[in-house]
Amino acid sequence: MKTFEVLKAVTFSFDDGVTQDIRLIEILNKYGLKATFNLNSSYLGMEGELDRNGHIVRHDKNPVNKIAEIYKGHEVAAHTLTHPNLTYVKDDSAVEWQVEQDRKTLSSIFGYDVQCMAYPCGGINCDDRVEKIIRNKTGIRFARTVNSSYSFDVPENLLKYETGGFDTPLRGTQPPVIIWNQKKTVVECFAKRSVSKPPV
Repeated sequence: MKTFEVLKAVTFSFDDGVTQDIRLIEILNKYGLKATFNLNSSYLGMEGELDRNGHIVRHDKNPVNKIAEIYKGHEVAAHTLTHPNLTYVKDDSAVEWQVEQDRKTLSSIFGYDVQCMAYPCGGINCDDRVEKIIRNKTGIRFARTVNSSYSFDVPENLLKYETGGFDTPLRGTQPPVIIWNQKKTVVECFAKRSVSKPPV
């Protein structure tokens, strides 16, 4: 058996199952890259839009009858049924329902046991109570927050995984590996093993 020492790894994680994922997956596939797509199964097929600093952005969700083909070859993870900040959901059984029903629905659609998730919303989106419910009442074994550990060490708690990258100014987004400016040109690219604080 051949073993490899991995010094650095980059992961890609995208939330909400939006139609823009189709083009993104084409690009990822072109370069042989894999990603995790965190889906809200109750919102599949719904139309929507977001206002980002006065710019309206389409936020349409991919239809349920096409998602198995769209995300083929990539990992799918739970993102709750309806995208609530779980720390604000006071009923423990409602937290369990949001996570476990999303996980079970996605598992049924994709034909494998979905065991990973990304907590929805930004800021404090997971606390000790939520983590305990997920650990004891669901089939989730790994869950990503939006917080950064500023380290690439192996996480101690896989149900409160903090990314190793740097925080971004956009609330609720995965820290990027490549930072783009307004003209869509690369401004900065970084991948450090550990840092004491983000670059200025």
